[in-house]
Amino acid sequence: NIFDAKSDTRPEVEFPPPSNKRYKAILYLKINGGLDSFNMLVPHSGCSGGKTSYHHYQSVRGMLSYPLGDLHPIDASGSNQVCSTFGVHPHLPHLQSLYNSGDLLFLSNIGVLQEKVNENNWQEKTKIALFAHNLLNEQVEKMDINKEQTGRGVCGRMVDILEKLGYSTGTVSVAGIAEALVSNLSSLFVADPFDYQLFNPMQWAQPLWNNIKNLNKVTSVGSGLFGETWSNRLLQSIGENGILYDVVSSTAVATMFPEDDLGKQLQTIAKIIKERDVR
Repeated sequence: NIFDAKSDTRPEVEFPPPSNKRYKAILYLKINGGLDSFNMLVPHSGCSGGKTSYHHYQSVRGMLSYPLGDLHPIDASGSNQVCSTFGVHPHLPHLQSLYNSGDLLFLSNIGVLQEKVNENNWQEKTKIALFAHNLLNEQVEKMDINKEQTGRGVCGRMVDILEKLGYSTGTVSVAGIAEALVSNLSSLFVADPFDYQLFNPMQWAQPLWNNIKNLNKVTSVGSGLFGETWSNRLLQSIGENGILYDVVSSTAVATMFPEDDLGKQLQTIAKIIKERDVR
């Protein structure tokens, strides 16, 4: 791969032009581990037959079921569901409050199990590693059991659609490379909420930045595609690193977040949302 550099240095990464469309952020919070979803959202009352009913739930779950009176009821009469009322887990009253205020929705019967299976036919009917925790985590973030989306995540596909509609989009992860955020049209920013490092931070060390720019100058038309892509992405990532470092290290937010890991992640997201124009 021939790298034919010209004498011009590549331009610095600049703040993107502000969008003229209304800003909206979507927070994708994925809690690793198992979820007993049949106890989280339970058929309560007003059910229209079939197997979706509280009595069927009680018969299937047996000793693991919750009494009807312990569930927090939510009204689903306007959603064309099989039950007019569902019950939320006894230990999750806050979800009932959020639902009643219009700030939360439940999406049930979604996932990567494409059809009903049992112990005799699951191996021939499932297209995924049903009992591999790491692979199921990946599948949940991609939601692409037929492998039609070339690695794009479920949120990344939304980003690509919005980009084509003229929106200025961006994806930021505070938990490493997140499969759910991978898209074709938008770069993924990764911000470490615990110890975000600036590139070449030690002032007394050899100044690498000028050397890197000199080694990765603008290329001619006949230069190799691999080298051009490498140089462009390298300088872009270092420039974005500096922009995000300033946001994470110097932006103050009014909300007090807990000192645990999730609290630090949410605080970092709040800072990035506050300074969204830099993205």
